[in-house]
Amino acid sequence: MQSFRTLTADQQRFMGWLQASALPLMAAPMFLVSGPELVIACARAGIIGSYPAANARNIETLDAWMAQTREGVLAGNPNAVWSMNMIVHSSYDRFGAELDLVQKYQPHIVSTALGSPKRVLEAVHGYGGIVMADVINPTLARKAADAGADVLVLVTDDQQRAELGASFSRMPAHEHVRDPWVTPDDWPVSAADHLDHEAWALLPAEFKQWFGESGVVVSL
Repeated sequence: MQSFRTLTADQQRFMGWLQASALPLMAAPMFLVSGPELVIACARAGIIGSYPAANARNIETLDAWMAQTREGVLAGNPNAVWSMNMIVHSSYDRFGAELDLVQKYQPHIVSTALGSPKRVLEAVHGYGGIVMADVINPTLARKAADAGADVLVLVTDDQQRAELGASFSRMPAHEHVRDPWVTPDDWPVSAADHLDHEAWALLPAEFKQWFGESGVVVSL
C-alpha cells in the first residue's frame, strides 16, 4: 500500500509566502556577495532575500546586520519575509552565537548548510520560523527530511553543471537530477518546484511514493 506525505502546517505557510510573492522565488544566500542591503531590496521588490551569516566578518557585525535587515524589510512591508543561511557543521565556532542572534531577530526562514538542520530546528520552530536544508545527494536529503526540515534545497555541484552544459538553465527543474548522480531505485528529494504541476506530474512514481504527492522542494 502506498503512503503519501501531506503538507505540514509549516510547509503550507512556506508555500503561502511564495504564492504571495511578486515571483515565486528566493534570492540565494551568495557567499561574499549577499548582505542586508540586498535582502531589503528583495523585500521591496516582492521576493524573499537571504544572506549567509558567515558573510559578516564577526558576530558584532552580524548583530548589526540582522537588526538592519529586520527593520528594513518590515519598514517596506510588514508582511515581507526574509531568510538567513547558517553553517551548522560541528567545527563552526560561531554556531552558538549565531543561533542566539537567530532567536533574537527571528528571521522567517533559516537555511542550513554543511550539516544536519536538526541543530537549529527547536530554536527556529520555537518562534514559528521555517527551516530549509541544503542537500547534495539522496542520502543527505532523506536525513534532513527525517530530522524534520520543512524545505529541502537541492544543491548541484560544479561537476554536474559541467556535464549538463549550457542546457542546464533551460531544463525543467525535475530533469536536473540524472544518472549517475542518482539511481532509479534511490530517487532524491530533488529539483521539482511544487508550483510547477506539470513537472511534478512527470516525476517517477518511486519518487512520489517516498516524498509524497504534496512535496515542497526548492531547487537552485
